[in-house]
Amino acid sequence: IDPSILISGNEITISGTNFGTSGNTVTIGGVAVTTFTSQTHTEIVATIPAGIPCSGNVVVTVCGQSSNAVPYT
Repeated sequence: IDPSILISGNEITISGTNFGTSGNTVTIGGVAVTTFTSQTHTEIVATIPAGIPCSGNVVVTVCGQSSNAVPYT
């Protein structure tokens, strides 16, 4: 994930493989992301939602399969 320090309202870029081009879900510290700039098979760009905790995990779910939790601070 980039950046590793997350601030509500800024963008987050999540890089990986086997993402879908739509229909992915992302949670940041348990808070659902609702605004996506782009979704490709290798990258998701989204707006960090308000109300995220100071630290936690980013999780991407594609077709019901959740990724490993990636910690942030």
